[in-house]
Amino acid sequence: MLIVGGGKDAIPVCLFAKQLGWQVSVWDPRAAYANKNDFTHADHIIRMPSEELAEYAQRYNVNFAVTMSHNVDIDAKALASLAYSELCHLALLGPKNRFNDVVKATGIPMQDFIPKLSGPAGLEIGGELPTSIALSIVAQFHALAHLPH
Repeated sequence: MLIVGGGKDAIPVCLFAKQLGWQVSVWDPRAAYANKNDFTHADHIIRMPSEELAEYAQRYNVNFAVTMSHNVDIDAKALASLAYSELCHLALLGPKNRFNDVVKATGIPMQDFIPKLSGPAGLEIGGELPTSIALSIVAQFHALAHLPH
C-alpha cells in the first residue's frame, strides 16, 4: 500500500494496514511530513520525485494507493504518475468535488486511468475522526483484495 501524504491523519492508515500484515510506503515531498518518528511502522518513507512513483509501485508490487496530502497539486502529481500503473485501486481522500478537482488537475481524462479510482476514499462506516476514516480506507482496500468483484 502506498500512502500519498504524510500528515498526522495518515498515521492510523499506516497502523491499520501494518496490523493486517501489509507492506506500507509513505510518500510526501514536503520535508516536514512523513517523518520516521511518526511513521515508525512504515516499511518505506520515500521522497522521490512524483514522476518516479509508478516505477516504485511496480518495483515493490504496490496494489493500492490513497492520496491524502490535503494538497490538490501534490495529490494530482501523484495521481498523474500512477494513472497508467498496474495498481488495483487508487482512492482519493476528501469529498466528491475535491476528487473531481484532483483528477482534473492531472490533465488526464478519467477514462484513461488504468487503476480503478474512487473518492471519497474508504467505505461508508460512519465516523469523522481520523481513526475511523483510516479504518474505512483500509477496510475498502481489504474488501477489494479479498472479496469477489
